[in-house]
Amino acid sequence: ARTAAVSEKLDACIVNGGSYDPKEILNFLPHFSKVFSALSNKKDAELEHFIENMTMSGYAQNISCALLVNHGIPDPIFSVEGVKKIYEEAASKDKSLKLWPD
Repeated sequence: ARTAAVSEKLDACIVNGGSYDPKEILNFLPHFSKVFSALSNKKDAELEHFIENMTMSGYAQNISCALLVNHGIPDPIFSVEGVKKIYEEAASKDKSLKLWPD
Protein backbone atom coordinates (compact mmCIF):
# COMPACT_ATOMS: atom_id res chain seq x y z
CA ALA A 1 0.00 0.00 0.00
CA ARG A 2 2.90 2.39 0.66
CA THR A 3 4.01 1.98 -2.94
CA ALA A 4 0.53 3.00 -4.09
CA ALA A 5 0.80 6.05 -1.84
CA VAL A 6 4.08 7.26 -3.35
CA SER A 7 3.87 6.14 -6.99
CA GLU A 8 1.66 7.56 -9.71
CA LYS A 9 2.50 4.60 -11.96
CA LEU A 10 -0.02 2.23 -10.35
CA ASP A 11 -3.56 1.88 -11.64
CA ALA A 12 -4.64 -0.40 -8.80
CA CYS A 13 -3.51 -1.80 -5.46
CA ILE A 14 -4.60 -4.90 -3.56
CA VAL A 15 -3.85 -5.13 0.14
CA ASN A 16 -4.08 -8.70 1.43
CA GLY A 17 -4.01 -8.48 5.19
CA GLY A 18 -1.17 -6.37 6.38
CA SER A 19 -1.27 -3.56 8.84
CA TYR A 20 -1.51 0.17 9.28
CA ASP A 21 1.28 -0.11 11.87
CA PRO A 22 3.33 -3.28 11.29
CA LYS A 23 4.95 -2.89 14.71
CA GLU A 24 1.75 -4.43 16.12
CA ILE A 25 3.16 -7.84 15.16
CA LEU A 26 5.58 -7.45 18.09
CA ASN A 27 2.64 -7.65 20.52
CA PHE A 28 2.10 -11.27 19.45
CA LEU A 29 5.57 -12.26 18.26
CA PRO A 30 8.19 -10.21 20.14
CA HIS A 31 11.00 -12.23 18.57
CA PHE A 32 9.91 -10.88 15.15
CA SER A 33 12.14 -7.86 15.84
CA LYS A 34 14.98 -10.20 14.78
CA VAL A 35 13.28 -10.56 11.37
CA PHE A 36 12.94 -6.77 11.07
CA SER A 37 16.61 -6.50 12.02
CA ALA A 38 17.69 -9.03 9.39
CA LEU A 39 15.57 -7.38 6.68
CA SER A 40 16.71 -3.85 7.48
CA ASN A 41 20.29 -4.50 8.66
CA LYS A 42 19.55 -2.27 11.68
CA LYS A 43 19.97 -2.90 15.40
CA ASP A 44 19.02 -1.40 18.77
CA ALA A 45 17.84 2.25 18.66
CA GLU A 46 18.18 2.42 14.88
CA LEU A 47 15.95 -0.67 14.58
CA GLU A 48 13.37 0.80 16.97
CA HIS A 49 13.26 3.99 14.89
CA PHE A 50 12.91 1.93 11.69
CA ILE A 51 10.00 -0.10 13.13
CA GLU A 52 8.25 3.05 14.42
CA ASN A 53 8.37 4.50 10.90
CA MET A 54 6.91 1.39 9.27
CA THR A 55 3.42 2.86 9.23
CA MET A 56 0.76 4.00 6.82
CA SER A 57 0.29 7.20 8.81
CA GLY A 58 0.89 10.08 6.42
CA TYR A 59 0.78 7.68 3.45
CA ALA A 60 -2.70 6.14 3.30
CA GLN A 61 -4.37 9.43 2.36
CA ASN A 62 -2.14 9.59 -0.73
CA ILE A 63 -3.51 6.37 -2.23
CA SER A 64 -5.56 7.49 -5.22
CA CYS A 65 -5.54 4.43 -7.49
CA ALA A 66 -8.24 1.75 -7.37
CA LEU A 67 -7.93 -0.08 -4.06
CA LEU A 68 -9.07 -3.48 -2.83
CA VAL A 69 -8.39 -4.31 0.82
CA ASN A 70 -8.82 -7.97 1.89
CA HIS A 71 -8.52 -9.09 5.50
CA GLY A 72 -9.36 -12.20 7.49
CA ILE A 73 -11.20 -11.12 10.63
CA PRO A 74 -9.73 -13.82 12.88
CA ASP A 75 -6.15 -12.70 12.05
CA PRO A 76 -4.37 -12.81 15.44
CA ILE A 77 -1.40 -10.73 14.29
CA PHE A 78 -2.73 -7.80 12.26
CA SER A 79 -5.84 -6.01 13.49
CA VAL A 80 -8.94 -5.46 11.42
CA GLU A 81 -8.91 -1.88 12.72
CA GLY A 82 -5.60 -1.30 10.91
CA VAL A 83 -6.85 -2.37 7.49
CA LYS A 84 -10.07 -0.43 8.01
CA LYS A 85 -7.95 2.64 8.71
CA ILE A 86 -6.02 2.17 5.44
CA TYR A 87 -9.34 1.85 3.58
CA GLU A 88 -10.94 4.85 5.30
CA GLU A 89 -7.95 7.17 4.84
CA ALA A 90 -7.29 6.24 1.19
CA ALA A 91 -8.33 8.99 -1.21
CA SER A 92 -9.29 6.44 -3.89
CA LYS A 93 -12.66 6.99 -5.47
CA ASP A 94 -12.79 3.31 -6.49
CA LYS A 95 -12.13 1.33 -3.33
CA SER A 96 -13.50 -1.79 -1.65
CA LEU A 97 -13.00 -3.42 1.73
CA LYS A 98 -13.62 -7.17 1.99
CA LEU A 99 -13.52 -8.68 5.47
CA TRP A 100 -13.45 -12.47 5.48
CA PRO A 101 -15.03 -14.27 8.46
CA ASP A 102 -12.54 -17.15 8.33
